[in-house]
Amino acid sequence: PDAPPGAISVFPSATGLKIEWDEPSVISGPTSYIIDITALDGSGYNISLVRYSEENRMVVVGNLTAFTLYSITITAFTGEFSNARRDGKASEPVLARTLEDDPPKNEVTRVYVTFSPPDEPNGNISAYHVAIYRNGQLDFYINSLPVVSNPNNTMTAIIDGLKGGFNYSIRVGN
Repeated sequence: PDAPPGAISVFPSATGLKIEWDEPSVISGPTSYIIDITALDGSGYNISLVRYSEENRMVVVGNLTAFTLYSITITAFTGEFSNARRDGKASEPVLARTLEDDPPKNEVTRVYVTFSPPDEPNGNISAYHVAIYRNGQLDFYINSLPVVSNPNNTMTAIIDGLKGGFNYSIRVGN
């Protein structure tokens, strides 16, 4: 072709880009296209796709990172693919950003609890008991909570089995 592809349109989603273009204004035979997509976030993401003359002038690229800027260049060529980058006509880069997305679901199901032991234990403490309340109601009870003694005279324990999205109240006793 004597000109690069025209009217490049990019339609972003959170994880993909739909790219469409018009054929060059002057063509000299069956025209194919190389579509180069590069992430501009330093991740090194770079992909090249080919659309041959008998295929439509549109590609959909998925598995992209949300809210990331990409550079898209389309090269029109006739003849052999091996000579496409040398003999073809490349468009100016088009910049497009994927849309924002919801943050990943990262619900808390475990908490670390740090507490001070009693000042006057009245004997050896053999175990700590924990009552876990959800929305003011007893949800579950741990009869013997494994604890770790810290150098600053506190105790730490892990409470597992919580469900994300709820408010809990935790009471530790001995």
